[in-house]
Amino acid sequence: MSKKIDYKKESIKSLNSMIAEAYKTLGNARFGAAGSRSKNTAEGKAAQKTIARAKTELRARELSETVEANE
Repeated sequence: MSKKIDYKKESIKSLNSMIAEAYKTLGNARFGAAGSRSKNTAEGKAAQKTIARAKTELRARELSETVEANE
């Protein structure tokens, strides 16, 4: 089992690299499932969750910056 990632402590650059890596993993999982029937079928779902969590954290930071700028 992998270590749990705290997305709030990650830098923006790190979050963006996580998203890029997860998209690569997701693409490989999709094409692997279509071709040679990959063994790890949960890999794609985990990549989708990683993308969603990282994008949510980036959006939350963006919104908090705009709120602070308006005050």
